[in-house]
Amino acid sequence: PPQSSRCVTASSVLALDRINRMLDDRINALIFRHFSTKQPQDLPSGRTLQSLFYGDYGLRKAPEKADDEPVRREESVAILLERMRSHVLGVPPARDHWDPFYSIVLHGPPGTGKTTFLEALALSCEVPLLEVTPSDIVVGGEDAIERRARAVFKALSLLTRVVIIFDEFDPVLRRRDPTLSSPSTVFSFLTPGMLPKLKTLNMTAKQRGVAYGLVTNLIGSLDEASVRSGRFDGRVGIYPPDLLSRAGRLWSEILELEPSLSNSNIP
Repeated sequence: PPQSSRCVTASSVLALDRINRMLDDRINALIFRHFSTKQPQDLPSGRTLQSLFYGDYGLRKAPEKADDEPVRREESVAILLERMRSHVLGVPPARDHWDPFYSIVLHGPPGTGKTTFLEALALSCEVPLLEVTPSDIVVGGEDAIERRARAVFKALSLLTRVVIIFDEFDPVLRRRDPTLSSPSTVFSFLTPGMLPKLKTLNMTAKQRGVAYGLVTNLIGSLDEASVRSGRFDGRVGIYPPDLLSRAGRLWSEILELEPSLSNSNIP
C-alpha cells in the first residue's frame, strides 16, 4: 500500500521473530547431540532457586548512601544466580548500577551444592542444561585436541537461552608450572589458547541469553587469567552452611510440614 500499515508491520516483525526463534531452536538441537544435555523435565523436580534459599531476614540490608556515596555490599550467591536468571529470561536488571552478570565460578569443597545451584538455575529458567567436560575436548585424540577445543567453543557460542556448566574442567585451566620443561598432561598447552575462547564465549553469551558457570574444588590451582573478569563475571565460594543458614533451612522445612506455625511468635 502507498502508506505503511501498522498491522502489516507488526505481523512482519512477529513473523521474523518466529523464524529467528525457529532457527535458534534448530541450531540448539544440532549442538545438543554432541554434549550431555538435560532438558528442564530431566532435572530434579521442584529444585528451583527459590526452594534452595531461605529469606534474607534483613540481615544484609544497608543504607542507600553513606557520605554521599552508594553502598555496595558483597552480593550473596542467591542474588547473583537471580541476576543470571534475569539475563537468560531477558528481564532488565532491577537496578541501574548492576552490571551484566551471566557467568560465574563456583568453588569450594565437594558436596556443597555447586552443581545443584546451576541445575536449579536452568530449571528456574525452564531452559536446557548443557554439560561440558574435558572428555568433550579429547574425544578426537591428542593430535586434534586444539582443533576440537575450537569447535567446542564455536558451538557453544551459537547456543541461545541455555545454561552451560563446565564440570571437572580443572585440568584444562590449570595454572602452568614454569619449572616444568615439558607439559605434564595433554591439556597443559591448551590453557593459553583457552583465554580468547572464554572471552569470545563471554561476549556471545551476553547477546544470546546464555549463562554459564565453572564448578571447581581447586580454585587455587587454576590459571588466574582464565577465571578473571572478561571470562567469568564473578567468583563465589560455596562452603558448608553456617549456624544461621542451618536454622533458616530447618525452619523452612518445619513450615512445610506445619504451615500453621507461620503465624506463631516463634523467632
